[in-house]
Amino acid sequence: MDRPFPRTARPGPGSLHVVDLANAEVAQAFARNDPYHQAGLFSEHLIWRFENLLGRTMWDFTPRGDDLPFLVLAYGESDSQLPGHQQATPTPSLASRLVVWGTLRSVPAQRPCGVALALVAPDVDVARSLIADEPAMLDGSPHKEIHAWEFGGRR
Repeated sequence: MDRPFPRTARPGPGSLHVVDLANAEVAQAFARNDPYHQAGLFSEHLIWRFENLLGRTMWDFTPRGDDLPFLVLAYGESDSQLPGHQQATPTPSLASRLVVWGTLRSVPAQRPCGVALALVAPDVDVARSLIADEPAMLDGSPHKEIHAWEFGGRR
């Protein structure tokens, strides 16, 4: 059974990096060398392969007025093997708010294991509503989180 999104945005995941690295070992080393990790601020690291479905980065997105950025993570093993993510097409109302969107695959097995996206919205309730209207984008992911987020850092 899918977990609903939390009622309010949770504190950020700490740090999120979408980087082009050679392999899982290099990614692990990157995570270990993160200054926040070295300071003992993270309890864990999750490393996934990310397939960018929009073909752009956050730096290619022009923020909208006073909208706030949110990070959405939907992940975990599911019986459905997370169908439809690659074929899903966001509605125009969501597409204009998407900063980045892509599928997640386990490392090293390469099994589909979720979706990550960033979007902008006036508040967390609107962000949650936009995602709720797009079930194919997150369908099948048992663990769903929405976080307050910042371009290039955290809030």
